[in-house]
Amino acid sequence: MAARILETIIRDERFEVGYTVTRKDKPRSARDRIVLPSPVKKLSLDNMIPVYEPESLRKEAENLIPLFRDSPVDFHLVFAYGQIIPASLFQIPPMEAVNLHGSLLPLLRGASPIEHALIHGFTKTGWTMQKIAEKMDAGDVLASSEVEILRDDTRDSLAERMLGNLEKNILPWLKAYAHHELQPIAQREENATYCGKITTEMGNLNWQNSSGDIINLYRAFTPKPGVFTFWNNKKVKISFALSVPASEYFPAGGKPGEILRVDQYLWVCTGDGKALPVSQLHPEGKKPMTARDFINGYGATPGQFFHYRNEGKRENRNEE
Repeated sequence: MAARILETIIRDERFEVGYTVTRKDKPRSARDRIVLPSPVKKLSLDNMIPVYEPESLRKEAENLIPLFRDSPVDFHLVFAYGQIIPASLFQIPPMEAVNLHGSLLPLLRGASPIEHALIHGFTKTGWTMQKIAEKMDAGDVLASSEVEILRDDTRDSLAERMLGNLEKNILPWLKAYAHHELQPIAQREENATYCGKITTEMGNLNWQNSSGDIINLYRAFTPKPGVFTFWNNKKVKISFALSVPASEYFPAGGKPGEILRVDQYLWVCTGDGKALPVSQLHPEGKKPMTARDFINGYGATPGQFFHYRNEGKRENRNEE
């Protein structure tokens, strides 16, 4: 996302990018020895823009200060950098620094606003351009734009539409900021909410939760890191059929995690007594398969259970 915004700015003759600051090169995966540059670094080098790659802005601020002062710019633009920026750095340019944040601040300050907008079932989100402040995402708001969240949006589809929205707005915003045409508006601290980093373990489905909460978590974690449950104490990643309207999550009357019906889907009961349609399953160590193939291959039938964590044996004893 950051590279696409950088490319939009590079292509506009009204702006000149003096340098970029991005993460150091890293392997493609944990097992891969091939080290690749970030998309921002690659794009910068392709356009002969100098690149700085500090491990830590806080620890290396003293080294960066003279570099930034020797390459004067009007202001810094920060997008998804992932580190707190010391005041000694963001105060160097005459117009200091602005940040692009993927929520309508002061809602969802923090590392994962797009995912958490879905987790919380928001019907709209958007972008905020704000002045950088020492407190995370607490700076004055300069501009914002709303983006509708659709019922079947996943993390990727929402992020793509949000990116399209930002590509349309970023140049007018930056031009207005450069000409001192934007009026900073202080955020209302009493309305601030926060969101942390996404972890794989957060995708562990608790079937005691409501059908809406489970679907929202699935949307936020699709395609990565995904949601999962346990079948006979084996981890299984699952997908739900978002095309099925919520009105068809029939009154189930079963227990949370219980399979209530099998057809083209596995219908699994949730904490509010409604059943969700599981469309695909990916057992650990196996290939992904349709619900029908899982039914045939694993003998899944009504009355059996998916479990939260490895609790199958304990829960089965309670059921007996």
